[in-house]
Amino acid sequence: MASDSTPLAPLIAVDSIKQRLQSFFTDGLVIVVGAGLSAAEGISGMPALASHLRTVIPAKVKSSDEPIWKVIEASLDEGKGLEATLLLTPPSPALESLIVEETATFLQAEEAKVFLDVLENKRILRSLRANIAETLRRP
Repeated sequence: MASDSTPLAPLIAVDSIKQRLQSFFTDGLVIVVGAGLSAAEGISGMPALASHLRTVIPAKVKSSDEPIWKVIEASLDEGKGLEATLLLTPPSPALESLIVEETATFLQAEEAKVFLDVLENKRILRSLRANIAETLRRP
């Protein structure tokens, strides 16, 4: 049996963790990952997303949606949050699709940084730390 100081110990722990994670999906449990978990991992929130959208949308917005986008920008300039702004000034279907597409692009880049750190063993996700510690304590 390998001791904790041998190179096999992390492999055993990872196997135990994988088995535990797989069990979550076989007992009917649903895991909801929301903004709280993302923020805990350093993924930017709404202000950074609003800034990203303000940078990229103007170059991509259709001329027919420019007036709506200008109202959205003005609301953001007034200090209203992105969610409140979009509720007050609903975008057209085309503008909404563009916002969704750019939101996905923004978040995918942020998430990729976190996932790369995990894959390169540079970090352990905060949401898993307690479960990993518990798994490692088990015989």
